[in-house]
Amino acid sequence: MTVFWALIGVAAGACLGLAFFGGLWWTTHRLVTARAPGLLLVASLTTRLAVMALGLVLLGRADTAALLGALVGLIGTRIAVVRAASHTPLGLVPATTRRASERN
Repeated sequence: MTVFWALIGVAAGACLGLAFFGGLWWTTHRLVTARAPGLLLVASLTTRLAVMALGLVLLGRADTAALLGALVGLIGTRIAVVRAASHTPLGLVPATTRRASERN
């Protein structure tokens, strides 16, 4: 039964990660055109943290394995989102953006 809860946790953690990082992406793209960017930033952060906290509390009440699985799902989602957002393979920084002292 513990493996079941761990798999549920991984799936739930991935969904929570998509919601959190998707909300962060949406917020950063709307900040430039927002009439009140400070309010948008605070409201987005509060909402994203509340959803994350609620999901983790519910998973923690279900089983410890679910909570640990959620951690794995969250970290995996973060890695995937950072790689997808960087537009470079494996998140490597293109040579054109490196400092002159780092170039060969």
